[in-house]
Amino acid sequence: MNRKRNRAFVGNRDIYDGCTVSFDGHPLPPRHDVRNHSPTGFEWGYEGSGPSQLALAMLCALVPVEVATKYYREFKSDRIANIESCTFCIHEDEVLEWLRQKGAM
Repeated sequence: MNRKRNRAFVGNRDIYDGCTVSFDGHPLPPRHDVRNHSPTGFEWGYEGSGPSQLALAMLCALVPVEVATKYYREFKSDRIANIESCTFCIHEDEVLEWLRQKGAM
């Protein structure tokens, strides 16, 4: 069976490193070149600038910038603001399915 690997966004918050997020095992670029909501980095678990930056960066990793900038605020509200733990793992397929349900793909 030739199944595509399901890459994941993995976030971790701790007192030493703050909030770090990787995608497919590599640091997720914050994409300040697109929008600079949070020069201090990513966050999650509430509606704010750090979660906005994370939502934008996650979508930019998967879809064209035009699509990401159209949907990242809604993605933040639906998925990022609701993360209640210090760690998370969101698979690529979950994000793409969310985008399909919104009509973005």
